[in-house]
Parts: sequence; structure tokens; C-alpha cells
Amino acid sequence: MQAGSSIRAAAREIGITPQAVTLGLRNVHRKVPNARLRAAIEEAIAADPALSYSEIARRADPPFASGPNVSRLLGRLKLPAKTVNGREYPAHFITEITVENAVRLIRAAGLDPVDFDDI
Repeated sequence: MQAGSSIRAAAREIGITPQAVTLGLRNVHRKVPNARLRAAIEEAIAADPALSYSEIARRADPPFASGPNVSRLLGRLKLPAKTVNGREYPAHFITEITVENAVRLIRAAGLDPVDFDDI
């Protein structure tokens, strides 16, 4: 399948309905709570000495910027406070993650997205 393919062409190529393709595209940007994902990844890291947040960042496709970036997405580290156009945003923990990023992290940690009901 090539970039720019129509929904009908994509559906025909992978053998599903155009409605299923559209639904899948909408769900990629949907956000889900990150608490269960954080717990599963923490368990995977505890079970595998070679696995770390930095290693997950490296293994992701495409890779995440860094281990701290992964930790922020999982709600382990706060996003720093910032000011944008004169409006101040306090430091805070992320509590939701896009389905797309969740799947990238799950696969990079060696887990199966099918095991996560909300994704």
C-alpha cells in the first residue's frame, strides 16, 4: 500500500471494509489512560534486565527521543512548567496517551497490543 492510497484501495488491499479502515484511522489518535500501560511496562522492565525506558525508546518504531520522553508519556515524570503566549502551564503528569504511541511502546517493550482491552 502506498502513501496517499484511497480508503477504498486500502480496504481492498488488506481485505476489510472501507468503514473498518475509517474506524481504524480515527482510533489511532484516540487517547487512552496510561496507568495500565505504565504498570505493564514496569513489570516487563523488572522481568528483563536488558530492558529500560531508554531501550524502549530506541526499539520503538519510529524511535522515541529518549528514555525520559517515554517516562513522561507513561506518567512517570512530570512535563515541565512552561509559558506559551503569556499563558502559564504548570508542571504536570500525563494521564492519557494516544493509541498510536501506546501501541509503539507496547511493541517496543516486547508485549502484545492484543492483551490490552482499551487499545
